[in-house]
Amino acid sequence: MDLLPTAAAPLLAPIPTLPRNAFCVGRNYVDHVKEGAAVRNTDLKLPRRHSFFTKATHTVIGPGADVRLDDKVTRRMDYEVELALVIGRGGRDIPAEAAFDHIFGYSIANDVTARDLQKRHDQWFKGKSLDTTLPFGPWIIDREELGDPRRWSCRWRSMVRSASVHASPR
Repeated sequence: MDLLPTAAAPLLAPIPTLPRNAFCVGRNYVDHVKEGAAVRNTDLKLPRRHSFFTKATHTVIGPGADVRLDDKVTRRMDYEVELALVIGRGGRDIPAEAAFDHIFGYSIANDVTARDLQKRHDQWFKGKSLDTTLPFGPWIIDREELGDPRRWSCRWRSMVRSASVHASPR
């Protein structure tokens, strides 16, 4: 059996095909809302309720895979790193105190968005669900490994932006 060196192995999404759309929460922290208002040159209005949206199942790709860019479709792509919660046990009308019991683990995702489509359609699905706009993974960390996320503190070590943002025109 020939072994492939780890460095030569492609990293794939830990769940390459979602059984349902990815369920997402938008405008979920104050700095993001402030940034959006500044970009749009509008008054800051904090949301009174959560903003929910989904990303279609065909959006998932592995980390570092090419994001498909088509300037006939969009000219304004943006991206945000996200903490992905992987649900392990289903449910409905789950009380807040039992919510963490349904989480299998955590991963990282990149929410790539066609901002011009999002704005033009007055809803988020079109701008959020273009093919290849959810780089995901490569690992899922078991929830027990990281403990209670309400006690986490996150910080950037460094931020490297590539001119291509792992994108390839098609």
